Amino acid sequence: MNFGSYPWGLGRGTGVFIKVRAIWAEEGENREWNGMNVLVTGAGGFIARNLIAGLQAYDGIRIFECGRTTGQSLLEEFCREADMVYHLAGSNRPKEITDYELTNVGFTRRLLELLKKHGNSCPVMFSSSIQALLDNPYGRSKKAAEELLLEYAEETGAKVFLYRLPNVFGKWCRPNYNSVIATLCHNTVGGLPTRINDAGHMMQLVYIEDLVRELTGLIGGGDRVSGFYEVPCTYRISLGRIVELVQAFQEGQEAGMMPELSDEFTRKLYDTYLSYMQPSGHMPDGAGIINGERNRA
Repeated sequence: MNFGSYPWGLGRGTGVFIKVRAIWAEEGENREWNGMNVLVTGAGGFIARNLIAGLQAYDGIRIFECGRTTGQSLLEEFCREADMVYHLAGSNRPKEITDYELTNVGFTRRLLELLKKHGNSCPVMFSSSIQALLDNPYGRSKKAAEELLLEYAEETGAKVFLYRLPNVFGKWCRPNYNSVIATLCHNTVGGLPTRINDAGHMMQLVYIEDLVRELTGLIGGGDRVSGFYEVPCTYRISLGRIVELVQAFQEGQEAGMMPELSDEFTRKLYDTYLSYMQPSGHMPDGAGIINGERNRA
């Protein structure tokens, strides 16, 4: 039985040229991306950490990690040299409502201006949210960022790939923040209570490894055109059912018994639960790394 399919040693990006064969590639896939520069914004975040680990599994990619402490001069260098941009930076629980505009819209505008400044029309992937369809501060800021990217694509001819992501779950997601699954797994493993207000609430979910597989497939752009895309594999399940499953996992652990893993979602949720039993179950934010050195600018 698979007790966890994660390459635990690939936790933190180093920004160096990686010379290992892809352990995440499936069905004999063998990609050679030697010399490609890939810029990842929001490098300290949950999705970015997993994406960086996935990218490191392929030959010859140089990863530019842009985090909270990355300075203007280094960001300019990244934008000048990038062959692909994964724009994952964003704010969804700021202290001030105005930070939605500052981060989600303002930084997107700054990023696109720097790409234009250096005449770099490489593809750009943007992690938006299903809340872009809602009339709330977060949703409006994501919608505004989408519009900036579509205008940029029309103006420059660059390809932009927009993903309105649902709730994403998996290893390294920060508990007690904005993921009920992360909080539930963290608390259950730690013997802490979790209060559920609406067990019947239906959740739309995507698993982090499915998302990473989709995003790494964007390298080079292929035949894709600018526009909105979805992760092919998503799940719709009630919050109450998720609680039941995680509680069953914990009871099985305590009894020394394997749970029933009869379907794909349950197996992925179980892998997620197991990750919170590891010291690296939640990976803290980083400063961003390139060529093995943390950004100081």
